[in-house]
Amino acid sequence: ASVCSPSFAPSPPPMGALLSCAGSCIGSCAASCACAACSKMCGCKCLSDAKCAHYLYVLIITLGGALSMALRYGAVDLNVGFDIGMNGVSTCHRTNTTSCDGFAYTICSSDSCKGYWAVYRISFTMAVFFGFLMLVTSCKTKSSTHLHLGFWLAKILVLAGLFAGTLFMPNDVFGAYAWLARFVSPIFTFFMLTMFIDFGYTTNSLFIEKDEAEDVFFGCANGGNTYKIVLVLFTLCLFVGSFVGTGYLYSNFPGGGECTFNTLAITTNLVFGIVTTLIGVTKIAPHASIFVSALVTAYTTWMCASALSSFPIAACNPSLNRSGVGWMVLSCSIVVVAIAYIAKSINRWTQSTSAIASGGGVGKVDSSDVQVIVDDSPDAPDAEVEPQSFGFYHLLMLATSLYLAMLLTDWGVDHGEETSDTQATRHNVGFASAWLKLSFTWACSTLYLWTLIAPRCCPDRDFGVELEPLCDD
Repeated sequence: ASVCSPSFAPSPPPMGALLSCAGSCIGSCAASCACAACSKMCGCKCLSDAKCAHYLYVLIITLGGALSMALRYGAVDLNVGFDIGMNGVSTCHRTNTTSCDGFAYTICSSDSCKGYWAVYRISFTMAVFFGFLMLVTSCKTKSSTHLHLGFWLAKILVLAGLFAGTLFMPNDVFGAYAWLARFVSPIFTFFMLTMFIDFGYTTNSLFIEKDEAEDVFFGCANGGNTYKIVLVLFTLCLFVGSFVGTGYLYSNFPGGGECTFNTLAITTNLVFGIVTTLIGVTKIAPHASIFVSALVTAYTTWMCASALSSFPIAACNPSLNRSGVGWMVLSCSIVVVAIAYIAKSINRWTQSTSAIASGGGVGKVDSSDVQVIVDDSPDAPDAEVEPQSFGFYHLLMLATSLYLAMLLTDWGVDHGEETSDTQATRHNVGFASAWLKLSFTWACSTLYLWTLIAPRCCPDRDFGVELEPLCDD
């Protein structure tokens, strides 16, 4: 009889193991595909034209300013690292100290300034971001153009990562950052004043050129001088607003005694406005424009009013007794618009200087002139772009980020424990803010005055101005 040996054939694996293996493979493939897609998206140049890229950079600055304002008045410090015990001992870690020790000046860290640290974190994030772009786009190469115009998803992720990193950094780092911003911001402000005066001259020339280029309108040459009439109306409105505003300041902000600051600010601004206007209508400055004089006078009058409203003594500043909420909303709106305008003006100014440097003349360069051809196929050549350098552009955006930190934190000044609830919701109230604004007012008037008299003071230099003898023979 045959003996049948038992069968030892392997049994089929259980269904759970098969499903587990399949799920593992699918998960691995999905993760690999996700990583590849993310890498593809981050590495995608996604180039935009220069104008669109600039608007995106302006949007970054504007959103940063708006978020900073919200956190500043929301008294949120975003010091997550200290909250979870990561920062260790810090001299300005929390709101139980009135200042940060170890720096060359006092940085406010009391309860009324708790939101300052959130502003510093956001400003620091944007400063590092634009600083990095400044370094990698300084050379005039196609790579610089690619980095400036593209990689937007990667830029957003970098910004988010930088901001997340600041949440765990000690406040001491941002105390040092505020110390740096305090010195850089005034320099940037003087630069902005120069841009503002140049904007006035450019606008005046543009209106005149448009008027002279117009066709005959109902028998009147140059289209009936339409643009010149508009320019005159703007000038009259600016002058009327300036003098009405000056009268309002004299009547509402008392002078004398401890309020000498008010009289000094209003009177010096009025004298500067009259002097520059008179010089502009004489042979001393044949290149002057009455419109520019009106524009500068209106701006300095506004800045003078802002300086007076920043003076922290209630007896000299009746606006301190008003509701701070309305002023807070107004300040937020003005600051966000100002930051957006500054960022937008930087692009126009850099285009103008680039045109002059290349010999093309002012106004010959348009941001939309950079043509970009994008092909996303794997074998596609690099996008055809013109090699350009954007280092100076990002340097100015970096300075804007530093300026934002000081603008939103009253220059980091501690107003003391006696600050009232009304003043706590007021923006830029303090001796430092008041004197800085007045100094910028004087600086703007002085710079404009210098543009009027410089051709007379330096006749050997070519300013492009034809001077006439002051006295006829």
